[in-house]
Amino acid sequence: MRLALIVIVLLSVPSAGSTEPADIAPARDPAIALSEEFTAALSMPANAGLIGFLARHPDSPEAEHGRDVLRARPSPDTAPAADPDGEVWLAFDQARIVGTPEAMEAFAARYPGHPLALEAARPIWTAGQ
Repeated sequence: MRLALIVIVLLSVPSAGSTEPADIAPARDPAIALSEEFTAALSMPANAGLIGFLARHPDSPEAEHGRDVLRARPSPDTAPAADPDGEVWLAFDQARIVGTPEAMEAFAARYPGHPLALEAARPIWTAGQ
């Protein structure tokens, strides 16, 4: 009996050279995670949520809808978001409200390495000017 228990225990413990992970949860579906992030950004009253989403996922399926929603919001945020990029998001929001090519070009020149510099070049932000 004791020998049987030792054998069972030894068979259930991974060997030192084993590459099998122990109790690791399966990876999340990236499309579901992206959709949840977008839903959270939409539910925020501040524009920063959508601007941050566009900075991180400019080519996602949700991005065009996010741009449309953001473009329909007439007022910029009044304070930066509590995020390391909060100041950049606020500057983008202010340039988007001005809505001129010059405002967006000035934003891009001020933050040339930021993903929103590429976002600022999209015609949607200056359409109708």
